[in-house]
Amino acid sequence: VVQGCDRPGNARGNAWSTNKEAEAVKYLSSSAFSWTQSDSNVFVRLPLASMGEIQEDGLAVKFSDTSFKVTLTNQSGTVHVMECRKLPHQGIIPEKSRMIVNTSAGKASDGEYSVTIDLKKADTCNWEDLGRITTPKKLPEVAVNNYSWRDEERGVYIYLKIPGIHKVPSHNVKVRFRELSFDFRCENLDGKNLNFAVTELPMEIVVERCRYTIDSTDGGRVKIYLRKWARTSWRKIQVHR
Repeated sequence: VVQGCDRPGNARGNAWSTNKEAEAVKYLSSSAFSWTQSDSNVFVRLPLASMGEIQEDGLAVKFSDTSFKVTLTNQSGTVHVMECRKLPHQGIIPEKSRMIVNTSAGKASDGEYSVTIDLKKADTCNWEDLGRITTPKKLPEVAVNNYSWRDEERGVYIYLKIPGIHKVPSHNVKVRFRELSFDFRCENLDGKNLNFAVTELPMEIVVERCRYTIDSTDGGRVKIYLRKWARTSWRKIQVHR
């Protein structure tokens, strides 16, 4: 897998401290939706205006007798998830439940754009809640310490040895470059978030010509290439701890 990097508008600075962390998956809390019910159905409404423009095929829902899960993927690749388990009473009838898109697909700029989940009750009991709403577990943050680097005339290669990194979904991995720093993050690898950052590069780099690759070498490796502005030897890199 080969990935490039878009140069930010303000390319100078410290990548660790000035970049807002991008999340690949966001779980929706109870404040993100509303719901009503009748004797036979429960209607869950998800307003989508704040989630960005949804991909054409970015809406999906799965039903079981006692749960349902909605996934919404926007154009930037962020996946919004709503999942309710252990639905009240006898739960729902999956084959009679459905998702309704309430306006033309994809136009999140329209404040009325929303999705309604129509749940067919398996009985006529009154629901007091939607069961157990899944929330993300806070994973431990771990620094990557197994690394090496090689200096060349036009660039520098940095190698991160991370077992299993080549098996994680590509959207879990982020590498962000700035003129004087860069950082790496992998979310949810064996229940951990992995981080590596160089906060003070010896010299400036050409952001748009930096890149990284992920392969199975030594059980899993990330190779990061930094293109130098000047053909000057680097004696050290300052790794953030």
